[in-house]
Amino acid sequence: MNKQFKLATFAALMSATAMPALSQSAVAQEKIKVGVIVSLSGAGAVLGQQARDGFNLAVKDLGGKMGGKDVEVVVVDDELKPDVAVTKVKGLLERDKVDFVVGPIFSNILQAIHKPVIENKTFLISPNAGPSSYAGKECNPYFYVTSYQNDQIHQILGNVAQKRGYKKIYLMTPNYQAGKDFVAGVKMDFKGDIIEESFIPLGTLDFQAELSKIASMKPDAVLTFMPGGMGVNLVKQYKQAGLLDRIPFLSTFTVDESTLPAQQDAAIGMFGGSNWAPTLDTAQNKRC
Repeated sequence: MNKQFKLATFAALMSATAMPALSQSAVAQEKIKVGVIVSLSGAGAVLGQQARDGFNLAVKDLGGKMGGKDVEVVVVDDELKPDVAVTKVKGLLERDKVDFVVGPIFSNILQAIHKPVIENKTFLISPNAGPSSYAGKECNPYFYVTSYQNDQIHQILGNVAQKRGYKKIYLMTPNYQAGKDFVAGVKMDFKGDIIEESFIPLGTLDFQAELSKIASMKPDAVLTFMPGGMGVNLVKQYKQAGLLDRIPFLSTFTVDESTLPAQQDAAIGMFGGSNWAPTLDTAQNKRC
């Protein structure tokens, strides 16, 4: 399902179940306050804008109420910077006194805000980031993820690469927790040779050095996780380099509904693994 629908589903769930779990501050006040912290600037801005718009749509569909109380939404931009995110989320907790924090998009931002929110005994709901590091023994009753565990979605690529009989593949991903989960997910099903695990700085927009390395190493396929503006640039540069004619391009969160409007024809012939597609024949998908 798409990001807006996932957020709408979460809001509908909260409207039905939130009353027993509301903090004392929510019981005492007229409104439920929700702080939404997402990336609204920088390379991941389009993803943050989708999450914000999706949450606001859900609140609107619910008539502006959850658990019978009016809802007030406070939105802040984490700027895709962990230190900024910590400052912003502390403002939501201490100044705005929100009952729930929703966000963020990127796993490194989630890791930065997780502790201060949880220690404040405020519910943290992640609509996108799902680091595997918070699974199992790191689970917390104040932390929920409505999307997936990061490595699950990337397992799709490894499975497809294995079934297609690729013997050697090249992995490329940003150097942060979600990137590590990408590599781990691919390895779940792919049993061939991974000739390169390339971790590049988050926010990179020039991939010429990587593309030259790919051309010289000649893998059977390139598997990548490159979200937001990074994915837009990578797809365009990969196409311009003429690599797609020789080396298949398989990706997650790189060629999807958030990036295709900017990539346009450059994305033709590239494959994207996902848990949702615009053409899914379900009632919920048609509605949204």
